[in-house]
Amino acid sequence: MHSVNGPREGERIRVASIDNHPVVRDGIELSLMRRAPDMELVASVDDVEQLLALDVAVDVVLLDLYLASGTSSAPSIPTLMATGARVLVYTTQEKPVPLRDAVAYGACGVLLKSDPPETLVGAIRGAADGEFCCSGPLAHALVTDPTLAAQLSPRQVEILRALDEGLTYRQVAAMHGVTKDASSVKTHLSRIREKFRALGLEPGNTHHLAWLAQQQGHLD
Repeated sequence: MHSVNGPREGERIRVASIDNHPVVRDGIELSLMRRAPDMELVASVDDVEQLLALDVAVDVVLLDLYLASGTSSAPSIPTLMATGARVLVYTTQEKPVPLRDAVAYGACGVLLKSDPPETLVGAIRGAADGEFCCSGPLAHALVTDPTLAAQLSPRQVEILRALDEGLTYRQVAAMHGVTKDASSVKTHLSRIREKFRALGLEPGNTHHLAWLAQQQGHLD
């Protein structure tokens, strides 16, 4: 994969798909063949490394957010962008936090695999033109609506994860180097609860609080 500056006037948009499910890649190819004579699928691969190893120019990359490893592919977005390509996240993921992380890494939009093929094609055209694209109202809301996710700090997320894994308040406090006094962890939990209550949610015990965070994508 090498550097490009976008499609030149009159040239077809060069598209690459990265998804570890062949049926998804086949569906993308079929959608472009039927609905996008102005596009060319130049690569269809399982992972980011495979695409980067190819001697091919790409204008728009469709990137599945979770590949075979099960970890987010969002950190690879800057590497893909360094070639000159624009990256659209193409996913079944409907948790706000991972999608917003992908946008923070530089993704130029989000497409949900449940959206119709014509919206996929339209979003690819928009991305090639330099636009920020979401394939539908739900995708746009997931990326932009502040009422869909509590704004937790990295430390708050780590404290929730540790408590959900069974550590005591004192152990978590010592792990974060704040104090051996459990009151500091309880203060963090109180602030986390306030953030969820601001969204109209009523968290119960610590495990329920962690479950809410998981539903929004803060925790795996």
